[in-house]
Amino acid sequence: MTHTHLYLMEQALAPAGETRSLYALVKELAERLDLAGFHPWASEEAMVDAILDHPCTGHATVAALRAEGGIRALNVSHVANPALDFDTPSRRIEFHSEQAARLGLPPLPSYDVPIGQTSDTGPAARAYSLALAQGRTLTHFHGFYNNGQELPTLARREAEPTLWIAPADAAARKLADGAAIRIFNERGDLTARARVTDRIPAGTVWMRDGWPGLNRLTAGAAVLPDAAVDLFAFSAGQATFDAMVEVAPA
Repeated sequence: MTHTHLYLMEQALAPAGETRSLYALVKELAERLDLAGFHPWASEEAMVDAILDHPCTGHATVAALRAEGGIRALNVSHVANPALDFDTPSRRIEFHSEQAARLGLPPLPSYDVPIGQTSDTGPAARAYSLALAQGRTLTHFHGFYNNGQELPTLARREAEPTLWIAPADAAARKLADGAAIRIFNERGDLTARARVTDRIPAGTVWMRDGWPGLNRLTAGAAVLPDAAVDLFAFSAGQATFDAMVEVAPA
């Protein structure tokens, strides 16, 4: 499913060996544990039909999608929030939020200077001049399997932490591509390998998230107070993962 369409993805290959679907495994486990009513559907297709039974899908079924060539437009507006009913106390867009003020948050959007950088924008005023960003890669498997190191195919592709750094920033620090480096700030440090690339802008460095020790560099402080998090229908809280750092040869 996308934001606009529903797609039927048919099985491409027959199961190899004793391979079974997750549904089949859970269903059999429930039967062995005698969990009555755990799977009330007659088949896996019937379970999918139950999931699809919603006005926005036109109460689609697997059979109906198959008959339509495997694609159906969703019955949704192409304009976000067409009713203009917003989740605010006034039910309107609020540029100045009294609710935010009551929760101890800025009533208007504001900018906080990152720890390690002064309000002066001049390079000489910065204790740590590189903004650390984090993200995902194709070899990243959430936080499981020891950051991909327990899966041989992933470990071969990404065996150690690598920091993307712009050529200008690398040259200023006498760092060559592939060099062992130390990333540090007032909270801690982390050793990694430099990847000098023009795919990252000067002043910013980037690393795949999840590596052990990386969070030593970040504050990890809550972005929102608990009372504010509770206002959202689904949220587990947010922590700050950005940081100002410096990089030097290891």
